[in-house]
Amino acid sequence: MTDAAARQLLEALYRKHAPMVLRTAARALRPEDHDLAEDIAQNVWLSTWQHLLTGQDLRSPVGFLRTRTRRTAIDHYRLARVRREQAIDYTDDLAVAHLARLIGAPA
Repeated sequence: MTDAAARQLLEALYRKHAPMVLRTAARALRPEDHDLAEDIAQNVWLSTWQHLLTGQDLRSPVGFLRTRTRRTAIDHYRLARVRREQAIDYTDDLAVAHLARLIGAPA
């Protein structure tokens, strides 16, 4: 698929399915995270664009977009959990020394 053809298909998909993608993102998120729905939807459209550029076919655009939206929301929570697990409490001297070593600065 050419870039122009992929762009036309993406534009058509967006015009027709953008509200559904946003609703699916909002439903996939926790109630306190509904403000992230637009970010999730934007990531879905970006990954859909990348998918189209590879030349792969979309047999069921609605199913593809819903699945991609739900998986993007799930990935958001997985990455957030990993970031929390890697967080370090930098309130004590040992943690500050560790942080200084990481960034290459004197403690």
